[in-house]
Amino acid sequence: MEAKAQNSQNSEKRVILLVEDREEVRSMLTDFLECMNYQVHACAAAEEALILAKNQSIQLGLIITDVLLETSTGPKLIAEIRDFQPEIPVIFISGFSEQALADELDFNANTQFLQKPFPLDVLCAKIQEMMPIAA
Repeated sequence: MEAKAQNSQNSEKRVILLVEDREEVRSMLTDFLECMNYQVHACAAAEEALILAKNQSIQLGLIITDVLLETSTGPKLIAEIRDFQPEIPVIFISGFSEQALADELDFNANTQFLQKPFPLDVLCAKIQEMMPIAA
């Protein structure tokens, strides 16, 4: 029974919410993450992502979000999600540099940043760092 509970916990921790408004980037990242055995919920908009994050049947282990989205921003979305999931790990991604976005981003131990384009192995390493149970 304990092993089953451990496996259930591991599978919950392997769920990633991906928020990226560019279809080609979202599709490529979804394919890569699924090949790495992560369950991916991919969204094009912050509003859709917020609904998914509030769904209590989905146990998110990590959120990867673009900083600038069509109708909102990644930091605004994360602030809303952290109202009810304060410890959720987040990787912000953007074509802009971290320095250029310093005023937008709220960094803590559960927040990382990757500047696009980034090597997929670097993304994988960040995910494993932030979700060590899924490594």
